Amino acid sequence: MERAYIEPYTSTPLEVVLLGFSAMPTVHLSLPEAVHRELKEVAEGMGIQLTDLIKVLIRDGLERLRRGEFSLTPQGASARGGAITAEELLYLEGKLHMLSETVDALMRRVERLENLIASALSVELSAEERG
Repeated sequence: MERAYIEPYTSTPLEVVLLGFSAMPTVHLSLPEAVHRELKEVAEGMGIQLTDLIKVLIRDGLERLRRGEFSLTPQGASARGGAITAEELLYLEGKLHMLSETVDALMRRVERLENLIASALSVELSAEERG
């Protein structure tokens, strides 16, 4: 689950004058419910908005990436002897959630197909019995 896209914010000249900014990109995220809940609890504990916490975490993560303090891929863990950082665990949890949702959706589709096949076979069998 994790989709993100950037949607440019188109500001009017009046907004630029009054608000002091122009063209602020917006990022939309889909997060697992558990991750959202945890982020919200941390933000509330710090007395800040959830979006502000996410901005701080992104800035901190980018800075740590630049300094080489953590890797975005789980392969970084094996290079350190198997220790997994909180960031890598979060990444893996997100991937696991995405895979779980995909498997659930596929199972529902398979069940629908099985029902369609079963109903088609029962119609076919009843037609043969009558014929």
